Amino acid sequence: MEQYQLFQKNYFSSLKHALSHADPVWFFVRFMGSRGGKIVIDEDIKNRKLKIKKQNTTLIFLLDNTIFYEYKKSDGNESWSIQYQRLIEGHLFLPRTGLPNPWDGDYTGPNDPRLPEPHETKLRSCNGEHLIEIGFNKKIPIVQSKTLTKDTAFLHEWIITPKEKNHDKGNIIL
Repeated sequence: MEQYQLFQKNYFSSLKHALSHADPVWFFVRFMGSRGGKIVIDEDIKNRKLKIKKQNTTLIFLLDNTIFYEYKKSDGNESWSIQYQRLIEGHLFLPRTGLPNPWDGDYTGPNDPRLPEPHETKLRSCNGEHLIEIGFNKKIPIVQSKTLTKDTAFLHEWIITPKEKNHDKGNIIL
């Protein structure tokens, strides 16, 4: 899995910017494995309008203007990440397969021109109780921040930047 941690202090802006780049096509929530792993939501949301509101420590997801899911932050330890899925000759690209990856000295990041273009992007988070994923059928671009992740001295957090002045997607952030 090719995954990059989003800048934790700015996750809501990153979610907002992701919706400016592409329409989400899938929304998935399940209990964590230690809590049974039961699926709560597995919804195809193509051609529907996803909106997100932030209310204190809760993200409220609305689908076609109806509250669809409330994602409550737990103790602040959860974070959001972005996952790219790339295909190579019909097979899912996995790091350490001989193509550029973070363990190579010459890897330049998720935009390395030697990598195939992602066919899918997922935004993912876990609040200790639920895993949430929002799927897109195209690449959501990210840029590297200057902030390092908490647990390492070499892995950076990433930021989803706003789309260039073209917000006609229909996915509105309140």
